[in-house]
Amino acid sequence: MEIKSVAEDLEQQISESTQKELQKQSKSIEEVLIQSTLALDNTDTKRLESVKELRRKTIIYIQDCLKMLDSKLK
Repeated sequence: MEIKSVAEDLEQQISESTQKELQKQSKSIEEVLIQSTLALDNTDTKRLESVKELRRKTIIYIQDCLKMLDSKLK
């Protein structure tokens, strides 16, 4: 899933960046993560439980990335 790999790349960027670096990049990172969540919300699961579960896990992963970003900025 492309969205998951984007979120993984951003998670790595968040974890490897300093607070000062993140202050400059936070808005763009946050925007990509939120847009990714919206894209997942619009995904047609065709009532397949496996697709629903993957979407749910990816949304939780993105939320965790946003929390990590927020905590590193404090």
